Amino acid sequence: MRRENLSIDSCIIKNIQETNPKSGIDIEPEGVETLPFLENLTRYNSYLENCSSGLEILLQNLANRGLTTQINVDNIKTNGCDSAVNFRNLLGSLKGSINITNAHFLDTKYGAIFVNNYKSTDTPHVTMSNITIENFNTTSSQNDYYNHVFTFIKLP
Repeated sequence: MRRENLSIDSCIIKNIQETNPKSGIDIEPEGVETLPFLENLTRYNSYLENCSSGLEILLQNLANRGLTTQINVDNIKTNGCDSAVNFRNLLGSLKGSINITNAHFLDTKYGAIFVNNYKSTDTPHVTMSNITIENFNTTSSQNDYYNHVFTFIKLP
């Protein structure tokens, strides 16, 4: 299944804490035989409040299939989320780009941006521009994984 030129505009998403994936916006293609493929996905003007993760991007299921993906997120605001953005588990090859522009991340409970097991080569190039981060780690966590604006983790 191919999803091309999909745009989502002017969303307000609040209080996503209990139901998995616990993210305001979860970009995570799933499936076995008929795995959806994302090409030219654009999100505009989204407001995400009190979510475990404001924006979650998990593209591992697209890896090693010779695919190219393009994801654009513009004018996103998070408020009171555990983290604003999570890039998770992309250990295989996938071409393309992820662009996050004009974002405002306010009062994250822990760190603002997490990059967890995201391979540094042969994966979508990530660009973040015009980003404002205010009041991160509002829980005053002393955990090294969670008390930084940007956290890069490579787990064994």
